[in-house]
Amino acid sequence: MSKSDIEVIPQLRQVFYLALGDFPVTGLRIGALAYATDTLLLYRWNGVLWQAITSYGKEIIVPATGGTNLTDVNYNQIPLLAANDKANVRFLVPVDFTSIIDAVLIIVANVTNAAANLDITSYYAGIGEPFNTHSENDAASTYAINNTWYHEIDVSGILSAIAVGDHVVLRLLLGDALHDVSLCGMRFRYA
Repeated sequence: MSKSDIEVIPQLRQVFYLALGDFPVTGLRIGALAYATDTLLLYRWNGVLWQAITSYGKEIIVPATGGTNLTDVNYNQIPLLAANDKANVRFLVPVDFTSIIDAVLIIVANVTNAAANLDITSYYAGIGEPFNTHSENDAASTYAINNTWYHEIDVSGILSAIAVGDHVVLRLLLGDALHDVSLCGMRFRYA
């Protein structure tokens, strides 16, 4: 590499800010970078506004691990066929976890329904604690599902206090008959 291959940066700016709202909006060159500690994201100035430079960070995929209908498992999916049928996923929060980017259950619908009643409960705790030290649920939401389609159900809201080393169980319960789905597993993206 020669000296002509190196570009000189003519300006040095502060690149860490406590909040996205603190970023400067004047006197910037396109491509300027800034990091907001409130959102934990790096941003790039596009000449008009700050755009997040996003990354999915790290990801784990967790298969369905148990449920009511284990004798009828097809394609590594656990079916929920009757009211109160259950299926679970279980995972350990990784040692490099700091925050959730997204957490979704992955299902395949076995019917089309504009308001499928699927109830989700989380149980999580660390070693030396009762398994249900933390328990949260979403029994109020309904979901529009289409027969044979894959769907994602956001469960990040019921994992509000997870920490490194927690053992997590998510239980999907079929609230009503004729809202059949199969649980495939879970995708957990984290920083």
